[in-house]
Amino acid sequence: MLIRIGSTALHLSVVGRVPQDFASMVLSELVDVYRLFGEGPELVEVYIYESSELMHSYMFSEAVELGVSVVGQHIVSHDAWRGWPRIHIDYSACKNLEERFLKALIHHEAAHSILHGTLQSYAIALTRNFAKLFEKSPGAVYLASVAIKDVEVVKYLASKGLRNSVESYLEYTKKEFKGMHCKTLEEVLQLAKLIAPCTTIKCDVEEELEEECKAVYPILLKILDKVKDMKKDLSSKIETLLKEIAKAIGK
Repeated sequence: MLIRIGSTALHLSVVGRVPQDFASMVLSELVDVYRLFGEGPELVEVYIYESSELMHSYMFSEAVELGVSVVGQHIVSHDAWRGWPRIHIDYSACKNLEERFLKALIHHEAAHSILHGTLQSYAIALTRNFAKLFEKSPGAVYLASVAIKDVEVVKYLASKGLRNSVESYLEYTKKEFKGMHCKTLEEVLQLAKLIAPCTTIKCDVEEELEEECKAVYPILLKILDKVKDMKKDLSSKIETLLKEIAKAIGK
């Protein structure tokens, strides 16, 4: 199915059995939000999968074919691995979500499609020291990049009048705080991604954090604010974020 909103074409593919009313709701929300944005990519592919297994199987086969080394697992996600933006939605995980949470996830990924919908968003040129870090821990560089991209997304959404959506997104993702201890660089970077909305909206999350994460939270927020205001490319922002966090936590 192909729907056009101005200069943006939405192409929907359903993998497996997905109720028509769910697919229609997703498309309707995407149409509304791109109209609100007043801009959009030339093409956005939207995939809705019947189950988590189908979605993960498709994503991992794509990653293997295209040489993608790290794949995030989220019930609604965005990538531009083939050079254009694609939004992936797991129907089985989303069908019982509160409507405001599902809309917040859709808004978030739609914003990614505008800000990070080309291969350029994956082209990271690191200095020698950080290239060694990537070889040792590609996950750390991946988490740093998604944290920065999420900071950019929530700033964009707020600028379009969707602060309530950012608040709902944070409320939904707060469940991931549980069991996070911030004892490794990767865990601190994961926290950085989760608190990205706090660079744009007022947050009251410290009481929900484990002690180690609670201690690093204010430092991490200052670092994210610094990166948010940088007028530099993604690679420079990643290096700054990694350097500042490593210095702060002594890793």
